[in-house]
Amino acid sequence: MSKMSKMKKRKSFLPKKIKIGGFDYEIIFVERFVDANDTNIGICISPRTCIYISEYSKEYKLVKPKIIQTLLHEIFHAIDNIYCDSIFREEDIVLLESLWFHVLADNDLHISSEKMPSSIRVLGHTYEIIHNYNFELDNSNSVGSCTNFFENKIYMSNNMDEGHIKVQILSCITEIFINNGFFNDNFPHLPFSQGLYQVLKDNKLDVFIRKHCGGRA
Repeated sequence: MSKMSKMKKRKSFLPKKIKIGGFDYEIIFVERFVDANDTNIGICISPRTCIYISEYSKEYKLVKPKIIQTLLHEIFHAIDNIYCDSIFREEDIVLLESLWFHVLADNDLHISSEKMPSSIRVLGHTYEIIHNYNFELDNSNSVGSCTNFFENKIYMSNNMDEGHIKVQILSCITEIFINNGFFNDNFPHLPFSQGLYQVLKDNKLDVFIRKHCGGRA
């Protein structure tokens, strides 16, 4: 009998499944991992398309935001595997988990709706989003978006549909992280942002995070 099969499953507020790429990952919420001294609180097993989340870390019961942040961490492992050719180190995933949890909890990005965000708050700064910008005026017709880090403004092209605009917004947020030194310039922000957009939209995960972490759904 495997260690996983010995773990006691718990009822949970978490979704039962999360679609990542073309796969439905089962979310399994357990009381704790078999080893009581194990500080690990989440495991993503991509070959089995399942994610285990623990209710306890040693003797401490995890609060709801920490459980959701852990789920996000494991989802990023799956996104890395499916969209980014498994290039991230564990420390990269830890950073992504922390940075994106705050962004998704603090902002209504309208990923699951037809609305568009007019601004976003990232790393303590508020960035205004300028929609329908004509990059032809700058002789940059092929540009989808541009971030002005000095003026805290994000410009969105006027020739993209809703889905591409929101992928670009996620990509610009990732570029803000890169500009602030959290990742290097080789970070695959476009495939990562496409993967994150798919997961958020298909599972309405942005709404779920805001609902359970203090934001307004």
